[in-house]
Formats: sequence, C-alpha cells, structure tokens
Amino acid sequence: MVKILFVCAGNVCRSPMAKALFKKVVEENNLQNQVFVDSAGTLNSQVGYTASDFSVEICKENNLSLENHRAKQITKEDLENFDLIVTMDRKNQENVLKLANNSQQKEKVVLIRNFDTETKTLDVSDPYGLSIENYRETYKIIERCSTWLLKFIKMKFKISEFKK
Repeated sequence: MVKILFVCAGNVCRSPMAKALFKKVVEENNLQNQVFVDSAGTLNSQVGYTASDFSVEICKENNLSLENHRAKQITKEDLENFDLIVTMDRKNQENVLKLANNSQQKEKVVLIRNFDTETKTLDVSDPYGLSIENYRETYKIIERCSTWLLKFIKMKFKISEFKK
C-alpha cells in the first residue's frame, strides 16, 4: 500500500480538502486497495479541531465529507511511515524537511503545485480566515493538481488500476 500524506499549517483547511478530494480520485481509479491518503499540519495550535466551516462547505458542494476530520500534527514517524508527503506551500515544506532524519526522507517531500499545469506559482495560499471564494479557489487548485499527482504516484510506485 502506497501511503500519501497531505500537509498544510493547521490541518483544518487545505490538507483536509486535499485528503478528501484525493481519496475520491483514488476511488474513481479503483486504487483504494493500493493507495492510502491522510493529512496533517505542521503546527500544533489546532490539533483536535474539526475542519474549517468553509472547507466543510466546499467539500459538501463537491459531494465530499470532512465530517470525521480532526486536525493532527505531522510527526517524525510520519516521515518514516508515508511514501510521499505532499505540502501545500514552501513554508510547510520547509517545516516538514526540518523533521527529516536523512536524504531518503527529504526526497519524499514534494509541493502539490509541482503538479499544476496552469501556473508557475509554487504555493497554494492559505484561505484560513478569508472568504468562501478563497476556499473555492484553493479547492480548484488542488483538484487541478490531483490528476497529475495521481499519474506521478502510479509511475513512481508502479501501481495500476485494480483488476477485479
């Protein structure tokens, strides 16, 4: 099983949306028995909190659920246990890299915008405290990146669609 971890700052906006959306992409491609998806934050200030109201609303608009989400902080063990750690911006990427014990762990850390075909911007802006439109834009970016991220994962980890 390939394990993917999405990471933002507080684990209440971007990474929970990315987790919910990417789980759907994985299921649509019949890879749920081969790809595990989770999320975490680099900060501990919101550990245990539910996803932000706007993240929940945007996910509902897209037939996704964040009902059982509880924010958690990334750990050093996550760098050992996950195969790929997908960060939402360079600041959180930097914070994750500080936890890495070796170059093998550092190689697991990528930016989600590396898989964005429409922009050269490397960061997905944090919508926390902003309008619902900011959350919609964040969701669109994550959605756009998900197709190419899945292609990368399939190629890197040599996985293919589940055959019944």
